[in-house]
Amino acid sequence: MITNHDIKKIIEDCATSGVEVKVREIAFVLLSLFFDDKAVAYRSVYQESISSEDVNKLYSSNNISYLRSYLEHGFLGKKGGGKAKLSIGDDLSFDENKAEMINLISKTEDAMKRGEVETKDGLKIIADLRVKLNDKFKVMDDSKDSPVVVETKYNGVCEFCGREIYVPTKEQLMQKYDLIERTQDEERNNSAD
Repeated sequence: MITNHDIKKIIEDCATSGVEVKVREIAFVLLSLFFDDKAVAYRSVYQESISSEDVNKLYSSNNISYLRSYLEHGFLGKKGGGKAKLSIGDDLSFDENKAEMINLISKTEDAMKRGEVETKDGLKIIADLRVKLNDKFKVMDDSKDSPVVVETKYNGVCEFCGREIYVPTKEQLMQKYDLIERTQDEERNNSAD
């Protein structure tokens, strides 16, 4: 992120080199680094269309060339930005990123075996990588999904208040609590006591 202080510093640094730069020119150059089409960057900043030839002339002018060089090699290089790091073609694909994280886990385990990484630190790294794999790449255990039991929300209406209620049946309760039905002999023995 470029702050107002950074913009003032860019203008001052260019002025000490004898190049007068405006805020709009800084914005144009920065957008040109991100956009493929410089005419779109120009239109975004100046709110007017320009031909490809004119934008290329402007882009290769002395002031803009100096500013572009200053930003790409000097200022953005120090801030950690720059065109090389923003290139979309250099990004890792989804599968490559996932494979690299799995590779990091095995490298960490190997480093722990060789004694290069303490066990405590290695376990922390592995745990973090596994959490990221699960969160970002939806890598889960091979265990089967647990069945989901959906109970009926309600099956009757209370005669006193008129609210919807659920009254379980005898069979449902017996199955839920693993109960068995008493035989007639057991009932006679219990009633005789």
